[in-house]
Amino acid sequence: MVRRSHRSVRVAGLAAPLGAALVVAVITYVTARMALDLFKIPGEASAIWWPTAGAVLAIMVRCPRRWWWLLLLVFAAANAMANRPLGGPVITLSYALVNVFELLVAGLLLVNRREPKSLRLHTPAEAVRFVVAFAAAIAIGSGVIALRAAIVPGAAPVHEIVAGYATTHVLGLMAFAPLLLPGVTAWRRGVAQNVEFGIVLAATVALDVWVFVEPAVIGRAFPTVLPVIWAAIRLSPWRATTISIVTCGFAAYGTSRGIGTFQDVEAISDRQVVTQMLIATVTLTTLVLVLITRHRAQLAAHVRDSEETMRVAIRDALVGMYSIRLDEGRVGELSDVNPAFASMLGYQVPELVGKNCKVLNPPADSETEAEFDAWMREFARGHPESFRRETRLFTATGDALWVEVSATRVKPTGGPPFALVQVHDLTEREHTKSLLEMMALHDALTGLPNRRLLFERLEQMLRQSERDGRLIGLLYLDLDGFKPVNDQHGHDAGDGVLVEVAHRLTQAVRSGDTVARLGGDEFAILCPQVDSAADLDHIAGRVTTAMCEPISLPDGTLVTISISIGSAIASAMGAAIGEATGAGTAGIAGIAGDEAGVAGAAMDSAVGSADELVRRADRAMYHAKRRAAGERTVASG
Repeated sequence: MVRRSHRSVRVAGLAAPLGAALVVAVITYVTARMALDLFKIPGEASAIWWPTAGAVLAIMVRCPRRWWWLLLLVFAAANAMANRPLGGPVITLSYALVNVFELLVAGLLLVNRREPKSLRLHTPAEAVRFVVAFAAAIAIGSGVIALRAAIVPGAAPVHEIVAGYATTHVLGLMAFAPLLLPGVTAWRRGVAQNVEFGIVLAATVALDVWVFVEPAVIGRAFPTVLPVIWAAIRLSPWRATTISIVTCGFAAYGTSRGIGTFQDVEAISDRQVVTQMLIATVTLTTLVLVLITRHRAQLAAHVRDSEETMRVAIRDALVGMYSIRLDEGRVGELSDVNPAFASMLGYQVPELVGKNCKVLNPPADSETEAEFDAWMREFARGHPESFRRETRLFTATGDALWVEVSATRVKPTGGPPFALVQVHDLTEREHTKSLLEMMALHDALTGLPNRRLLFERLEQMLRQSERDGRLIGLLYLDLDGFKPVNDQHGHDAGDGVLVEVAHRLTQAVRSGDTVARLGGDEFAILCPQVDSAADLDHIAGRVTTAMCEPISLPDGTLVTISISIGSAIASAMGAAIGEATGAGTAGIAGIAGDEAGVAGAAMDSAVGSADELVRRADRAMYHAKRRAAGERTVASG
């Protein structure tokens, strides 16, 4: 059973090469006899056109090299049988040997052992290899022909025999050149192209009969190229080559029979040359147009594949991605949007595709919009090729969303340019950043600005004061009796007292004032716009009122906290207008001193910086702690 199985495999393995050899034998004999019987002018040394070698070469390059010895052996035998009427065995065998060398050299040069399907004629190197393969094959064959003619002299001179061989075989190879390209299969397209091919073939036959078989009319030859061009552009390489071969066959037949459009050419040699020039034109036109059409089709397929790959990559990306058209007239249009980006902004994908990218970040005014349009046009031209920036996009609900955008201009081969944009949501980063800034500039317990932020704002206000001449006031506050609350009721209760004090202070001041916790039980109130010490007295009075009510602890205990306040005012010239102090015992101490007394204290020293102003207010607050409630005093420098 096993032996029978192995025998079946061996038989199946021989079927393919034997089938290819049978095809080669049939094609060789049929085309060779056609060339000798239909394409040869009586009395001439060679046929007008010899398609045999080209047809067999198109089969060889698609077969494994291990089959070639069989194909060449069969080809030589069939060729010798077809050429037997030309003369004795020496001439017959020499023609067979010439054709074998021609095929072997061309095949070896055309097919790369490492990459058998590499010859596409897309590069100058491949074109050179193609020409060299044909030239080397014809040169080897011409050498063998010349040697045979020297050994066995014939009626025609050697140079005429060699020239005739070279011309007819070059035309034969050119006729089948489109089939030497890799990836060319026979009838792989649908019914529509088969119908179109049938119509073109019928038109070609009718036109060729009218031109090359009917009585001659001068100038008929040119229209025969039209169906050849149509087939090369519209149809597959196999179909185009078939149309080309039919035209060449009719042209060679009409000339060999002395009929058709070239019968008025008196000299037989001239008639043959004219026909061969027509065949060369037809075959070369077919090859060039097939190459161009295939190349364009491959570019289009490459663009489609690239677009599909890009579309899938964008669609399945975890980050937000979209593409923008950059072709003329549609610059800025969203051509593709992935679900991640649409979800980021609260849209559905169809709601964004086809819209201009300006919907993501509408310009503030017409001037900004014009600048944006000009920038997009420059980007479409490649200036710059890419960019990365942080910007603000707007969601479907109109909310601003900070993102980092990375855009790259892409220019695909054979397609319009576009921009590929990646979007990274910075919401989490911005939240973290804001939180860190909050922690760095605000008190963790009360949420009030801390000492650092207070000094930053105070420095800014002092600089602003130098420009507009407004006065700046500072209240320095310290809680009296806070330590017993911590000792008797615990730190949690003390923290609750601090939070409540912060809340009451915030409610008591003006909207532009800054309440800050400096640390422990010390607070400060920065008042950026005061016209006189009386304004600062008014703000301090509001603070006093806010702090009159007892504070309830978590266990229900009511405690009363007294507060001491010191104040300082800075003028536009950086001079201290004054310091007022007050002290509280059971209640809240007010700021002592009247406007004249405060002004009188200003003559002693100057405020050169924020530190100096805070120190003066701090010193005034400590003076207040040592005074009885309601006592009025003025502190000097």
